[in-house]
Amino acid sequence: MTKYVDLHLRVPLQDVEKTRKMVAKSSQLGYNAVGIPLLPKTEPPEIEHLRKICKEAGLDFISRVDLAPRNANDLLTNLRRLRRKFEVVSVMCTSKPVARQAAKDRRVDLLSFPVDRARGVFFDRAQAELASKSSASLEIDLSAVLSLEGFWRIRLLSSLRRDVAVAKSFRVPVVISSGATDECLLRRPRDYSALTRLFDLDSLLASKALSENPLSIVQRNRLCCARNQCCAEERSLIRRVKRRYLLLKIDSAGSIEVEDVKDAVWNAVLKLYGEYGASQAGLFLVHYDKERREAVFRCSHKALEIVHASVASVNKIKAETVAVHVLRVSGTLKALSKKRFV
Repeated sequence: MTKYVDLHLRVPLQDVEKTRKMVAKSSQLGYNAVGIPLLPKTEPPEIEHLRKICKEAGLDFISRVDLAPRNANDLLTNLRRLRRKFEVVSVMCTSKPVARQAAKDRRVDLLSFPVDRARGVFFDRAQAELASKSSASLEIDLSAVLSLEGFWRIRLLSSLRRDVAVAKSFRVPVVISSGATDECLLRRPRDYSALTRLFDLDSLLASKALSENPLSIVQRNRLCCARNQCCAEERSLIRRVKRRYLLLKIDSAGSIEVEDVKDAVWNAVLKLYGEYGASQAGLFLVHYDKERREAVFRCSHKALEIVHASVASVNKIKAETVAVHVLRVSGTLKALSKKRFV
């Protein structure tokens, strides 16, 4: 079964009731997912509210941001700031430098052009070649085709016909979206497919433009987002743990073996703080000098007080009566060695 996607449903975010009606209408017309353009400063609770509205209508919600940069540097700044926040990024190409930069940047999903284009602003062969390498798609909103009349519609169709021809030549995917701001501009996917014949997009490509092409963008970005999140979690797990090193001096009449020292300190931690406390300690015997009766233990910096108190409570190792003193505490072994001889 074909899954239809409208990546550009321009709902009035401030009017919740109208938003619900437009989302419900999209569901009735046969769409499976809708992309709703959001403001860059949209907060997560607002996004979740829209997701809930779409879920109630039986639609998959796709977060999207529409960028209209003044120049190429402005575009790069916005991409760095917003790419990971939204599932789909679209760029309105109002000048050739912006169009070129957007076409070659892999962080851009959709290229769109204004209806009232200035001279020289169109989807040219250079941009198409860049887009074919970066996986960007050409987006065409059909709301303008429905709302314009006369000379302006003729001019728009002529521009779209040229854009589609260039996209076909370089195998740049085309995405057909509604761009609707009102229910009256919404149509069934097959109706939109029929309208694309006006600018020479055949039925097979039109079907892909309404289903496979937008769906592949969303799936690709969601997979990438999941990988980034996984990598971020891994980085947080493997980031450097802060540690503390304790130099211990053991006062005893007899000789003490290394295993006995290790067991005595571990048992003291278990006795005072239990298994939960011991699991937090990260306790490890780094070095033991049998002749000097000195030991160096390593522990987590958060568990320093736990280990210190446990060490101070040791009064017997095996059958030998002892007293264990913490001589130095440091963040590194090198610093501990220096302090030892101060």
